[in-house]
Amino acid sequence: MTLRTTRFIHGWNRRAAVALLVASVAAAVALSYASAAFANTLGEVTEFHSGIDEGETHGITLGGEGELWFTQKDTPTPEIGRITPAGVATEFPTGVKGFPDGEGITTGHEGDLWFTMLSGQGIGQMTPTGETTIFPITGGEPEFVAITTGTGGELWFTQDFVKAVWEMTPGGSAEQYFTPTAWSTPDYDSQGITVGHEGDIWFTEYSAHAIGRLDPTTRKVTQFTTGLPSGAEPVAIATGPEGDLWFTEDGGPGAVGRITPSGSVTNFKTEGLSSPDGIAAGPEGDMWFTDIHDSKIGRIAPSGEVMAFAVGNLNAGSKTPMAITAGAEGNMWFTQGESDEIGRIGTGNGALRPTVTKVEPDKGYAEGGTEVTITGLNLEGVNAVSFGSTPALEVPAVSATTVTAIAPPGTAGTTVNVTVSSGGGTSAISHSDRFKYLPDPLKLGPKSLKLATAGVPYTDALHATGGTEPYTFKLVSGTPPAGIELSPSGELTGTPEAAGTSTFVVKVTDSSVPAFTATREYTLETQLDITPSSLGRLTAGTPVSKAFTVTGGTGPYTLSLLGLGTIGLGFSFDTATDQGLLSGVPSVAGTYTITAQATDSASPQHSGTRTFRVKVHLALLPAALADGKVGEPYESQIEVIGGSGSYSYAVSEGTPPAGVELNPLTGKLSGTPTEPGISKFKVTVTDLLTGLTATINYHIKVRP
Repeated sequence: MTLRTTRFIHGWNRRAAVALLVASVAAAVALSYASAAFANTLGEVTEFHSGIDEGETHGITLGGEGELWFTQKDTPTPEIGRITPAGVATEFPTGVKGFPDGEGITTGHEGDLWFTMLSGQGIGQMTPTGETTIFPITGGEPEFVAITTGTGGELWFTQDFVKAVWEMTPGGSAEQYFTPTAWSTPDYDSQGITVGHEGDIWFTEYSAHAIGRLDPTTRKVTQFTTGLPSGAEPVAIATGPEGDLWFTEDGGPGAVGRITPSGSVTNFKTEGLSSPDGIAAGPEGDMWFTDIHDSKIGRIAPSGEVMAFAVGNLNAGSKTPMAITAGAEGNMWFTQGESDEIGRIGTGNGALRPTVTKVEPDKGYAEGGTEVTITGLNLEGVNAVSFGSTPALEVPAVSATTVTAIAPPGTAGTTVNVTVSSGGGTSAISHSDRFKYLPDPLKLGPKSLKLATAGVPYTDALHATGGTEPYTFKLVSGTPPAGIELSPSGELTGTPEAAGTSTFVVKVTDSSVPAFTATREYTLETQLDITPSSLGRLTAGTPVSKAFTVTGGTGPYTLSLLGLGTIGLGFSFDTATDQGLLSGVPSVAGTYTITAQATDSASPQHSGTRTFRVKVHLALLPAALADGKVGEPYESQIEVIGGSGSYSYAVSEGTPPAGVELNPLTGKLSGTPTEPGISKFKVTVTDLLTGLTATINYHIKVRP
């Protein structure tokens, strides 16, 4: 008989049992339990009775308080057991009638235990105090095998003899996902299961010689062939510290495989260990695995180097190590499939290494800034916290069992491991330390809108940040000013008909599933329109006459202009005709601010403001120069109006007639022309006190 057939006769299905507690494998985390009472000598094995009732121990997982939980069958009633790091065991009946076997077990996000049941009965939940709830699942025949906890608190589990993986919410809603049929085998079945560093679900397919990966977001399944020979099937699978997945290979010469997230597989022979079974990450980056045929525990380094340790034989019990997980005190703990024993083997390390058992909250926005509380052991010496490879923004509080840290920015949709470091080392990774980055919270902007003017075309744009593009904008209450509309893309456009104040609420919705929304209340004020919109060019010494009107409200209006004092202009407004007049002669060149303020007769009263930036230019006289004659003296004086009285003069372009020059200090053109013709040139005058300049084009015709 083959080994597999022999063990089935002993009362348990080899394939199901071999893969059974891969969920515990997923929960495996290298933890430290600060107590010298628990030996950590490399390879030292200690065995403990599992409890009062004798029975076979199968699955094992690390609890939230550092204790170990395990499944046990062949007892009067199927039980879930708990054992402390000191070896004190307690058993809790599941209360399920006709429940033949105990299989996979995992620790949920809230500290409850979740376990699979054979014969398609469903999934069980047990509180740390022993209260059990059973969730029947239709379509679960013939049996469920391994179970693990997803990054969002959901449960993922495999089904023997069926090419499918299941997902169940903590509330008991289950859905089945079938794997592709790339390999044709009569016995397609999913066995071990774990959660990868990026939140993907990885599982083994025993008879197909394949490793599967399921994307929890798209539910797409990808399969990778292991390249194993016939008789060497993948069984248990666990996430390694560097993000690769490690799996055991049943039968054949004995091997442990490693697969990268991209699907590249490497196989490592395990000399002297012919039937690798359960597998879990150890405290120092090595992987530990059981060997049920040779009654040994193996340790494999990332390089592929293997060490083997023999298992003891308490009370002449069976030596069949099965599932394995890292304990809270730095040792590895394992079950023994044909006895009532729980084993512990020293790793030679981890006594003072910090441990992370919980991160709360385990989600935060990609913009960073989420304050998280990290719970664990040996944390008093923690001096650094990392979210993936990025240091925390701040670590404000540290105690022996908790650390407070501020999450750094990350990439939305990714899940990272939160690790802590101290003089004792860096915590190992597990599903207990994961933190997921969510899309940044949806925010609606701007905070306020631009001022509108009655009768004047208006445009402003709302925008959103965070969430998932594209966004949709919608009015949910109130209305913009008459004449202005909001588009679904967030554009406010139109021409407001009248002055007033409008208040309205806008909601933006993103494209996430489910969608995120954000709302903001806006107030858009429309002011009276004052014309003209510009005063144009003003020149010192040149009379000004500008008409002003006010519209958009209820007449009669008032209108005043501020800032005219030093320019030399005056303003009058006739309330009978609602007409204003700006007039006068600017006397001083310079740059001025004139503010027009209007009010109407409505109740409440509307107002309007327009600001003019006015530049009064220097004036140059004369506008044209007299003609000259060859051989006769020529003289013409350039005068400046509106300046300080201190100037410099220069020919900035062209040249005066031959024999005629410009005095740079006085502005006098003088001399005796020597050649007939027309000379064109440009004169630039600079006010030496104010820096203002003025330029004028001249030409002089010289007659023969």
